[in-house]
Amino acid sequence: MDALCTGLGGALVAGAAAQLVAHLLRFWTPPFALFAVTFVFAALGQGYQDAQANVFVAGLEGAHRWLGLIHASYSAGCLVGPLLAAIVATHTREWMYFYLVPGGLGLVNLLLAWWAFKEHVCISISWSSSSSSSSSTANNNDIDTNAGSTSTWTEMKLTLQCRPVWLLSLFYFFYLGVAITVGGWLVEYLVQERKGDLSRVGYVPTGYFGGIMLGRLLLAEPAHRLGEKPVILVCSLCCLALQIVFWRVNNVIADSVVVSVFGFLSGPFFASGMSVASKLIPTHIHTAALGLIFVVAQAGGTVFPAVTGAIASKAGVSVLQPILVGLIALMGLSWAFVPSVDRKRD
Repeated sequence: MDALCTGLGGALVAGAAAQLVAHLLRFWTPPFALFAVTFVFAALGQGYQDAQANVFVAGLEGAHRWLGLIHASYSAGCLVGPLLAAIVATHTREWMYFYLVPGGLGLVNLLLAWWAFKEHVCISISWSSSSSSSSSTANNNDIDTNAGSTSTWTEMKLTLQCRPVWLLSLFYFFYLGVAITVGGWLVEYLVQERKGDLSRVGYVPTGYFGGIMLGRLLLAEPAHRLGEKPVILVCSLCCLALQIVFWRVNNVIADSVVVSVFGFLSGPFFASGMSVASKLIPTHIHTAALGLIFVVAQAGGTVFPAVTGAIASKAGVSVLQPILVGLIALMGLSWAFVPSVDRKRD
């Protein structure tokens, strides 16, 4: 075998396939241990697709608009998913039927990824006719492999030495920590602290994710025109103020409105951050750099909700508010250290 080329298309197809396998296994209702493993497949698939899709879109003309669109689509999934789950839960006890929906979407995603990027997925195999040519081919393959390994190591080394990568990673570490903590603990807080009716407050996250979706669609262009750095700084301060209002105002309706506006103002953070990253980070290390940023971001989205849960189990869910205020402050502070980029009006 001379080469096994995957590239952008290979990574996207592999990621889509991993997610599809995860959904199909869940619909099969496997033993709990295997059910837990399916989340590894889903996360692996999401990681492949996140990094490669953002690298591809960041290189397009008017990238900030397309980044806003693809991340708004992600928020739309977060918006629709819980509603579909609620419909399934209220109409049947067979909860596994829910996974037919993401499974079907996963199949469509896999087919579209293959169709759009099939020229970037190739497996070339060559056979040698003599032992001498086999030896020569083997030597060439060794050289190519060593060169590839050296290139990969050099790319990772340059990525680790790139200061903007770590600054953006820190910002996304706190941002995803805030976003997932809010989405995961919002209903519990409203039920326990605000004495809200679960059948009603259970839909409050819909407003939150809907706000994020609209923010990513509507604020990406103004952020690009006015400058991503000042816009995100101002939005971070507004989010901090809104979180304090949410904390101090003991009213479920007011809290529902506040959290929706909070989602709207935090909407452009991810896409605008990716747009800034595409300008600050050298092109030849985009894939490795964005991969590292996503890893650190997912760590924040894993650590902070878990820490919140551990503290809440001892001190009560009221600790959610001071934790979120602190995380939002750290998020805004970390963004302040990200270098500015020249604005280009396209």
